[in-house]
Amino acid sequence: GAISICAYPTFAIRWLLPRWGRFYDRHPEVDVRLTTSLNPVDFNRDDYDLAIEVLADGAQAPGLASDEFLAVDTFPVCSPILAENIREPNDLAGHTLLHSGPRPTDWRRWLTAAGLPSLTGARDLRFESLNLAIQAAIEGIGVAIGIGVLVHEDLQQGRLVRPFTMARRSEHPFRIVYRAGKAQDGRLAAFRDWLLEEAAADQLSP
Repeated sequence: GAISICAYPTFAIRWLLPRWGRFYDRHPEVDVRLTTSLNPVDFNRDDYDLAIEVLADGAQAPGLASDEFLAVDTFPVCSPILAENIREPNDLAGHTLLHSGPRPTDWRRWLTAAGLPSLTGARDLRFESLNLAIQAAIEGIGVAIGIGVLVHEDLQQGRLVRPFTMARRSEHPFRIVYRAGKAQDGRLAAFRDWLLEEAAADQLSP
């Protein structure tokens, strides 16, 4: 049978699926069934073997194990053309700020860390997903708050740029969560180990 995993939609689209083929090249015998959801996984109710979630250390329920996976570093991103008019954080007051429904506090937290807790944009646009907010930034509609590991490829390809070097690291990283009793399941262990290897490779990438 397949192992069943759950991940956030934007994470699945921007990080997991571009790497998916590498897992099957290594483990063609392991069938993985992927579901996406914004809701926290309840392992007592939901029939998942593994979930990728943003959690603080120790936040998982009893009977579960987890591994810290990827850091959540947040920072503004925008199109190269828009970036030509952004020299310092105060310049954001003249631009549209793009917000995502699942992460409504990212902008305020970053601005507070930048010493501008009361700054507001010329306009605010809100999207139902982080993926839509990032795509709107690529299209030049405004400035979004990106998560480093989810916009890495867009930055590498020049679709997005970082107008500032400052990033805010969240205390809630991506974690791999699974039932402690299934830790020795060969299929689950293979997928978990592959995720950790891909994350380690990300950290070595410029």
